[in-house]
Amino acid sequence: MRINTFSQSGQSWLESIRSSLLQLMLMLSVTIAVLGLCKDIYNTWRYGGMDQRNRVVGARMMLAGKSPYFTKWDESMSDRYLDPNDGPLTLVTRCTVPPTVLMLHVPLANLPYHLQRVLWATLQWLFLLLAIHLLATTAPTPVRRQIVWIIGLMIISGSYFWRLHVEVGQIYILYTLLLALAWWLLHTQCRNCEFYSGLILGLTASLRPPDGIIVLPTLLARRWYLFAGEVCGLIGGLAGSLLVASPANWRDYFLAMQVHGKMHIGILSEHTGLFSKLNAEGMNNIRTWAYELPIFKSSFQDILYHYGGIPISATILTMTLLAFCVIFSFWFVRIAGKLPTKSILMTGFVFMFAVE
Repeated sequence: MRINTFSQSGQSWLESIRSSLLQLMLMLSVTIAVLGLCKDIYNTWRYGGMDQRNRVVGARMMLAGKSPYFTKWDESMSDRYLDPNDGPLTLVTRCTVPPTVLMLHVPLANLPYHLQRVLWATLQWLFLLLAIHLLATTAPTPVRRQIVWIIGLMIISGSYFWRLHVEVGQIYILYTLLLALAWWLLHTQCRNCEFYSGLILGLTASLRPPDGIIVLPTLLARRWYLFAGEVCGLIGGLAGSLLVASPANWRDYFLAMQVHGKMHIGILSEHTGLFSKLNAEGMNNIRTWAYELPIFKSSFQDILYHYGGIPISATILTMTLLAFCVIFSFWFVRIAGKLPTKSILMTGFVFMFAVE
């Protein structure tokens, strides 16, 4: 009896320590997140969001019936169409997102750019918090839910990469939110949750085409409801873009990506010449940014070429991708039938990141 009482007392003591440590870590995480938010507010006010600028200009070009990927600004055009980080001698513009993403900027395209900066910084933080909330909701215990919040607030929102993401106005957090939503839907008790989860995944692929590779595990596992949702989401996203974007915009997008690929490996020169006018919409800080990187671009091609002088063509990368897909398929098809849908989706996430 005394042994059991001592054991229960010890477990209660350990549980109390663990709970206190988690609460302390959670409070520290919130503090770090608040300090990071203050820094992001300062950066948004001081710097011009060079990555956001090319998407905003691209959306405006598309609305004006011009190519977002090849039309260069000139003195006869309003500075609303000027991306000061672009140059007149480069073959393509800095816009590298598909028309589906430009569609998201269309509702706000006519607002002053500085206001769009503030709105997008706000949305980035809301998307991050919502993604953390969705992922925490799927955790099976209160302790694990707290751990998800600690990781999200301390490690992600407190990181150098999140500071950079918000400051330059990147859009990756939107894709993260959509993937988190797809994962959360599989944990709900709603009817046809697999289809809705697939619908979100398909929509994500329409915004970021490489993410479409996530459909491979679904096909190999023969999860047809999930697959049907992915196809409908992809088609819906592409069809929705045609409300404003034309088929010519999609043609130009794929042509421009080929040019960017050749510039990555040095086949085509990437001129650094700038427009004579560097200010746009009353802002003179669009070309400045707060954080220095060891390499300006972080693609696999750029890293190897920058540090090793090794040019890797898009053809070699594509063949490597196909070989990886074949090897993965032979392994995965043997175990796919035994896995629940959640595991299929998680495998798709891991596969997608490996392909990235």
